[in-house]
Amino acid sequence: MTSLPHPAPDSAVPSAAARIRGCLAGLLAADSQLRQDPASAARPADEAELALYTVDGLVEALQWANDGVSADETACLWLAYLRWARLRGLPVDDGAPAAPARPLDRLLAGTGAAARPDAPAGRALILSDMGTTGRPVNPAADDDGALLRSVPAGLIPYIPEEAAARIALNGAALTHGHPLAWHAAAALAAVVHALAEGRAPQAAVSAGVGVAVSAPVPELARALASAEAEGAAGRLPVPAPAGAGDGSGRRADVVLAAAVQAVLAVAAGAQLPDAQLPDDQPADEEQNQPVGSSSAVRPAGPAATSYRSAVRAAAAAGGPVAGAAAGALIGTWLGDEAVPAVSAAEPAAALDLVAADLIRVTGSAAEG
Repeated sequence: MTSLPHPAPDSAVPSAAARIRGCLAGLLAADSQLRQDPASAARPADEAELALYTVDGLVEALQWANDGVSADETACLWLAYLRWARLRGLPVDDGAPAAPARPLDRLLAGTGAAARPDAPAGRALILSDMGTTGRPVNPAADDDGALLRSVPAGLIPYIPEEAAARIALNGAALTHGHPLAWHAAAALAAVVHALAEGRAPQAAVSAGVGVAVSAPVPELARALASAEAEGAAGRLPVPAPAGAGDGSGRRADVVLAAAVQAVLAVAAGAQLPDAQLPDDQPADEEQNQPVGSSSAVRPAGPAATSYRSAVRAAAAAGGPVAGAAAGALIGTWLGDEAVPAVSAAEPAAALDLVAADLIRVTGSAAEG
């Protein structure tokens, strides 16, 4: 196994802006690569697309805060998700608030397929009231549907880890009523937050385990502690048995554990055998492409191979949401140069838009 070096303590360390772009690009690129139907890759899956709307909702809340006006970030997220629901053809109740369209809506308006009405998000985002931990909707929903959209909560700088986890938890409760889904989202946001601060993967995952240990869902803490130990030892997650299903909808703890174990194992030097990697150019023949480029060529070097290994191993064990979460974590850790370009035009433009907005309102551009 070839170890993936930690970023060197100089200009090779990703800037805050590069980590934001890398996180979002890593998520979207993995989502696209893992799609069963290549034609569907022109639009992100619902879970991945809602991650873009999380960024947009948080940007709005941060803009209000920068202007000296207090804003409820959960309400901003709900309004953003309602915009998405209407854009994707869900029959939103007339009593639900209607926020004005934003540039993100216009960018994604022509990207096709409707949202899945039978998923927890599809059932919750048609209601006139928002779900909360005190008044949960879909109380049995313990699946992975809220995980990817919790990722951006970890990208907000200058807030405590606990605040990032709280934002993700309340955002998950908008559509998922089971505590397992809430606290898995919070734990993932804590991992992202630690990586965005420049901590190593092992320390970042330990932060997520700490969030899980304090939650009233012991199965989450057990799953993450096991994933932490196995991943740190360089062991990739075991692929799920045949018949486990290829789509989203798996339990949130299982999916999150697969993602963090894959990333930790790759950080320890594990890689999938070449035969299990996608058919494309050898790493030393690949060329770096800017995030948002229309080219699908992947960046060169061991980081690119490690990105692919983490994404594929996580997806094999936990499904496409696990793969996309692993892509987001690798991108946050190593920055945008370590992840592939997003090839479809509209998602690439949407990524560029929301990443630039988040970098601007958080002052991350000043750091590079």
